[in-house]
Parts: sequence; C-alpha cells; structure tokens
Amino acid sequence: MTKVSVIVPVYNAQQYLETCMDSICGQTLKELEILCVDDGSTDASYEILQNYAKKDSRIKLLSQKNQYAGVARNHGMKYARGKYMAFLDADDYFECDMLEKMYERAEEGNLDLVICRYGQYSEKTGKVMFPDWTYINSFFHTKQEFSGKQLKHAGIFQIANGWPWDKLFRTDFVKACGYEYSDFRSSEDGFFVFMLMARAKRISYLDDIFVRHRIDLPGSLSNTRESNWENGFKMLLLIKDEMERLGIYKIYEQSFLNEVVNFTNWYLESLHTFQAYENSYLYIQNTLEKAVGIMNHDREYYFQDGLYDWYREVYATSLAEYLFEKGKRLSQEGEVNTLFPYTDMEKDKVLILYGAGKVGKAFYSQLMKTQFCKKVIWMDREYQAFTAMGMDVENPDRISQIQFDYIFIAVMSRKAQEEIARWLLSKGVRTEQIKYYGNSERT
Repeated sequence: MTKVSVIVPVYNAQQYLETCMDSICGQTLKELEILCVDDGSTDASYEILQNYAKKDSRIKLLSQKNQYAGVARNHGMKYARGKYMAFLDADDYFECDMLEKMYERAEEGNLDLVICRYGQYSEKTGKVMFPDWTYINSFFHTKQEFSGKQLKHAGIFQIANGWPWDKLFRTDFVKACGYEYSDFRSSEDGFFVFMLMARAKRISYLDDIFVRHRIDLPGSLSNTRESNWENGFKMLLLIKDEMERLGIYKIYEQSFLNEVVNFTNWYLESLHTFQAYENSYLYIQNTLEKAVGIMNHDREYYFQDGLYDWYREVYATSLAEYLFEKGKRLSQEGEVNTLFPYTDMEKDKVLILYGAGKVGKAFYSQLMKTQFCKKVIWMDREYQAFTAMGMDVENPDRISQIQFDYIFIAVMSRKAQEEIARWLLSKGVRTEQIKYYGNSERT
C-alpha cells in the first residue's frame, strides 16, 4: 500500500534539487510514491530527475509546459494514489523521519490534516532560523485533535501559514473538498491550504521541526511577485468568497480579518518595485477595505495592536504622506533615515545620485530595486576609491555632459551639502534641479 504521495513541482531548481530529492528518497517511511512535475525547466532539472527515477522505482516523472507551481501540483495530484499527500518545493527539504512521524500521527487520530514546524535556511547567511511560536501557541486549547472552530478565536489563520510543505493531507479528504491550487504565479497556495484547514474536522499539530525552507534565494517567485502584485489580494478574496458560500465565514471572520491585516503588512513591505508598492497601497485603500471591512471593527477586535494601527494609517493616509511619516519616524528614533524620499520627485525621471557613503549606498540600492527612476547615475568625488571596490560610481566632472532631471545630494553633513550645491551651480545646474538628504528639515 502506498502510504504517502509526495508531490514536487520543479522549475529550474538544479542547484537545490539533489538535496530535496535525497531528503524524500531517504525517508524512514518507505511506502511512498514521489510525483515530480517538471514545469518546463530550461536548466538541468529534468535530467537530474531522470537520473533519480532510474535509481528509485517509487519516482514518477511528469512534465508540462511552464504554468507555475500551482498547476504543477494539480497535475501531480491527479496521479496521487497514497492514503495521504505531502508537498515539497524543489528548493526545500524534509528531515528524514518527517513522513513517518506525520503518517503515524494521522493514523492514530484518523486525521484529515497534520501540521508540523519548520526552520528557515538563509542562502545569504548560511544559517537556519527558527520562528518564535509563542504567539501561535496562544491559539491552542489542545494540539492533539481539533477542528478549526475549536481553536481560540477559531484561529486557523494564526496557527499556520498558507503554504503546503509543513502539512500532511488525507487524500480522500482533499478530493472530497474538490480544491485545487490557483494558477497564479505567486500566492497560489493560500486558498488551497486555508480552505482545507477551515473544513477539516480532525487536525493535529506536532511541535517537531521537520522541514527546512530556503529563503533569500535570488530569482525565487517570492522575490519576483512585482509584475503579479494583485495575486496576494485575489487569494484573500477567494478565501472570503468560498467561506461565505459554505456558510462558515462568521465562524472564521475574526481570524481571517486578522490575517488580512498581517498579510497586507508583510506583502506591501516585501515588494521590490515602487510601481507594485504604489499599486498595492492603492488597492488596499480602494478595493480591499471595501471587500473585507477591516475598519468596521475597533482595535480590540485585532490580536496585534501595532498591525491594526499600521493598517489604519495606510487606509487613511495618502502614499506620499505615508512615506514622509515613515522617514520622519526613522529620524526621530535616532536612526539614519535610509528610506529614499520618493515624494520629493516624480517617477520615471533621470536622477544623478551624488554621494556614495552610508546614505548614498542605501538610496542607490533602493532605487535599483524599486525602479522608481528611469535611470540613476551614481557619482562621488572619491569615485576612484569606490570603483576600486567594485561600486558603479562615476566622476562628477561628467555632469555637464549628461542630460538629467534632478541631482540628489545624498550626504548627511549640511556643510558638505552646501559645498556640493555651490559646485553644482557653478557647473550650470539649476537650483530647482537640486534635492537634498534631510530636505524636510532644511530651512
């Protein structure tokens, strides 16, 4: 008997795929089928999977044109014969006894769903981090066997994230509910996971840390959601609509609205381009709030005062005012304000960023990520020293040869700002073209 079907969507994951596959093939639970769905990879991923399939008869290799992870998981589910289903992304990996322990717990309690804990492995630092579960633990009356409505505040949205790889699902239960993953490029898993949690009659939670989830991966979907910025909000509204259709929204409303506030805070601050940030900010104000009604409830309704206050500020404040106040708070807290003052100029302009010190470095990095400007030219008098360190800093003597809209003087010293400004004016730069770090405090 196949006890667990493990479904792995794979897209250009050659760097991490062997670690992932070894963690599945080496499970202490042997009665597995491993459904690997290649999502149109253009690297060596498919060849790696073929080599594994030759060595392990439990592996079934499927392929499709690139349609993203959600569709790949749906493809794999069609072939799943195991009593339970597990999902793993190709850049993550399981502990060797995960499926055995999860399976045993599911069988003991005749469960629809089992949840475990995870660690985050940072590709930048090489360190594994473990979240603080104190907040999560506060929603449990018991971790043995429960349904969502038996949690404190019916808190299904607080006890787990909307991803599938730290969960084991009973296959018959999933098929009876009829849910599939959304075909979004990002945020495709939240609807599937949370709706199954809302409908499960018997859930259990294990405190064991069984999964390692990689973060800070260059080019990962979590880092490239900007062109699909609306997907996260679509996911939330799909969940709300489905719970209303089933007549269970009132049971989970408080838990859901708290998740909306938490999700929008994380989602907005994780975006890397100004256009996606602006689009999301306006969507929260003009569409999301009308659809869910966060502001229909007072502060006491929300579990985390700080997040509610943040949402209220976003809802009631223009984007320009919000960014200004955010920068001002950093200054008042005694920190160098390293948030670029986006409200000081229009988008899609050609900007010369003058200064490659602490502030200049921070601003250049932000401007490159957000693509707020049509072009950014970075300059400093000490350009030779900075270029020797591999920084893209140019000679400011070129200013007279360049067409630009603004120059931003990104240095902290007022005296140095004035000296630079005088020099710029002597080069024919107009006064109205010059912007300054700390402009809001200048007299």
